[in-house]
Amino acid sequence: MAIGETALKPVLVGVGAHDALTALLVERAGFDLVWLGSLEVSSRLGIPDRNLLTPTEMAMVVREVRAAITLPIYVDADNGYGSDLTAVRAIELFASAGAHTVCIEDNAFPKRNSLSTAGSHELLGAEVFAARLERLC
Repeated sequence: MAIGETALKPVLVGVGAHDALTALLVERAGFDLVWLGSLEVSSRLGIPDRNLLTPTEMAMVVREVRAAITLPIYVDADNGYGSDLTAVRAIELFASAGAHTVCIEDNAFPKRNSLSTAGSHELLGAEVFAARLERLC
């Protein structure tokens, strides 16, 4: 059985990358997809993962990775970068750069890194986040 396959149904297995080189390693290792997370890309730029990474910077990395690999690219769109309009713009940028799909979080803006134990992690209300997702679709 290949990576990502089970006896019951296919499962895609991916690994996080922070640039084209690490994405190539993921592809050559036989994984099904590449995850471009805000933590990986923020680390590449030497900045904290606290909504300092812009959609334009993330799209630049998506473009570089797309030029290097053929695997699907899943992109972390954080919490939409502040508003519904910025979320739509980010998703359009990522799609035009070669992303296959995005993940958007229900963290309030500005977000705290999920791994941080300092402070609270405020989430959007269920109705607010559901309305955001509706606008994005």
